[in-house]
Amino acid sequence: MRLMSLEPWSDPAHTWQASLPRHEVKFVGPSRAEPFVAASLEALCAPDGQFPDNVVHSIYFDSPDLASYAEKANGDYLKAKLRLRWYAERGERRPKTRGDWTAWLEVKTRTGSRGTKRRKLLRLPGPSPLGGLDPEALGAVIQEHLGSSRRPTCWISYSRTRLWGPGGLTRVSIDRDLRVEWVARWIPSHWFGATPPVFVVEVKGDTAAVDPALSTLILRHARKRAMSKYALCLDYARGGLI
Repeated sequence: MRLMSLEPWSDPAHTWQASLPRHEVKFVGPSRAEPFVAASLEALCAPDGQFPDNVVHSIYFDSPDLASYAEKANGDYLKAKLRLRWYAERGERRPKTRGDWTAWLEVKTRTGSRGTKRRKLLRLPGPSPLGGLDPEALGAVIQEHLGSSRRPTCWISYSRTRLWGPGGLTRVSIDRDLRVEWVARWIPSHWFGATPPVFVVEVKGDTAAVDPALSTLILRHARKRAMSKYALCLDYARGGLI
């Protein structure tokens, strides 16, 4: 029932996009090792020609009992996340304009390592959270477009570099400079400026198998983990260990 509650309402404009199912394998390592791992992966892989790098901003929405967070923390086989995501250039801490802004409303579900994503591009009135909007106000967006009462819980950002794996069969992303931008007031935390000292590599493809050359390189400096950056950052902001 929890997964069904996140399904979008029917949209006569057919503005929802659906991704093909794919497996995601994640590795987490200490920030001090990231420059070497990134340089090695960039030498082994081909750059993404369309979106090589930018800063990813995500505001996650959850129930009052943090059901989505608990699914990851408990290692549930079935998991779902609801988020609002937008992108910025590196070093951009303020919007270029205080007018309307765009963001993707995303519903992501996973069965084991296999995940699917549905998303819808929204144009929202300014200001954006980067321009001073209290993320709490975005709960109304979720209610309008999904009929969901889930509330904004955590806003995180990180720099992402995108690559194509050997043979062009997998997508590889390097996520660094993780930062907790905001945590809802109803969640006890020490969130201000929290920067988890880790980097994350994600490998996405048709199977859960990772190319041996990729796996060997990454595992020298990172551990393979079933994790989400939402849960990791929320744990860190609440004073937990990574």
